[in-house]
Amino acid sequence: MLKLIGYSLFWLGFIFLIIESLAYGTGLILQRKRLMYKEPTVSSRAVQSYDKYLSKKDPVLGWPYPFRFGGEVFDSTGSRRIPAFEDPNQHQSCVSLYGDSFTFGSEVDNKHAWSNVLSQRLSCRVANFGSGGHGTDQAYLRFQHNHEDKSNIVVLGYTPLDIKRNLTRNLDLLSMKIGYGLKPRFIINAQKNLELVPIPQLSEKAYRRLMGLDSPQLELAHENFYRGGPISITKLQFPYSYAFLKSMNYFTLRAKLARRPSHAEFYAKDHPFQGLEITALIIESFFNEVKQQGRQPVLIIFAGMADLKFYQNTHHWSYQNLMEALDASNILYLNVGPHLLKYLGQRKIGKIFSRTGGHHNEEGNQVVAELVHAHLKPLLNKTGK
Repeated sequence: MLKLIGYSLFWLGFIFLIIESLAYGTGLILQRKRLMYKEPTVSSRAVQSYDKYLSKKDPVLGWPYPFRFGGEVFDSTGSRRIPAFEDPNQHQSCVSLYGDSFTFGSEVDNKHAWSNVLSQRLSCRVANFGSGGHGTDQAYLRFQHNHEDKSNIVVLGYTPLDIKRNLTRNLDLLSMKIGYGLKPRFIINAQKNLELVPIPQLSEKAYRRLMGLDSPQLELAHENFYRGGPISITKLQFPYSYAFLKSMNYFTLRAKLARRPSHAEFYAKDHPFQGLEITALIIESFFNEVKQQGRQPVLIIFAGMADLKFYQNTHHWSYQNLMEALDASNILYLNVGPHLLKYLGQRKIGKIFSRTGGHHNEEGNQVVAELVHAHLKPLLNKTGK
C-alpha cells in the first residue's frame, strides 16, 4: 500500500513538474511579447527623474509640460507649431483642435501635420492643442482651462483606444513603460453625472508600487489596470500554471486571441468599468460647453490600423456602440474610417500609416486634412469665418 502511494505521488509530482515547466516556458514567451508582467522600461517621454517630473508636470492635466511651451514643438500658447501661420499673436485661430496623438499628428513634422495642411486649405490658423497619450478626459479638461482659445470652431479628436485611457489614472499601466503618466480621469457618480478624480498625488515609492516595481502592489482607487487586477497583466511566479491561467484574463491577451483591437471590449454596454458611458458623457459635456460659449463643436473619430483591419474582417466598427450612443444624443461626428478605406481601395492599410508608431504618415495626414476640410468648410461658410 505504501509502495502504491509512493508510486502515485511520484507520478503526480512528475506530471506537476511537466505542467509547471510548460507553464513557465509559455510564460517566458508571453513576457517577451509584453503579455505577462515584465519590469517596465523607461519611456522616451519620461523626464529625468520623478522629482523633476513633480516639479514640471501640469497640475491639472499631467502633460504636456508647460515649460516646453515656446520651444521647438509647442508655441507660446501651447499649440503645436503651425508653419503656415507661425505667430499665434498675429493670427487669430479659426479652428482649434483637442485630442491625442492622432489629433496632434505624431510621427510627421510640423509642415506635414494635418493641422498645418488644414490651415493652408482654410487660409486661417488651426491651433492644435492635441497631445500624445491624452485621453478624452484630458482633452476635455485642456479645453476647459484654455481660456485664451477663442476659435469659433472647436474640434475634439477621438481615437477608439482613448476609451482605455479614460479608465486609468496612470497611462504607464497601459504601456508598461516608466513615463510618469499620472493623469486625471472622470467617473460617473450616484447622480449619473461626471465627477473629476484629479491626478493622484503619489510619492516615488508609491508610484513604483503602482507599477509593480516594489511590493506590496498598490491598488489605487478608481484605477482599473494595476498589476494583478481583475483584467490586468499578471506576474510570472510560482505556481507558474496558476499564473499562466490567470494571465488568460489579461484583456490584451484575450484581444489577440480573439483577433480584435485591445480596446474593443470596453465598448460593451454592460462592461463593469463603464467605459462606454463615461466616454459618451465626456463627449456630450464637451459639446454642451462649447455650445454654451456660442461656438461650434465638432467631433472627429480617427480609426487606427487595428480598427480598420477589424472592420475589414468583420464589417463592424469596434466603437460601433459609441457611435450609436452619440446618434441617440444627436451629436454629429465625422467617422474617418470609411473614408480611409475608400481612399485606399485595394491598397494595404499600412500605406497611410507609419511603420513604427502606427500613426498617419505624410500621405495619411494629407488625406485626413482633406476630409476634415470638406467637413468644416460648410460650418466656416455658415459662420462667415
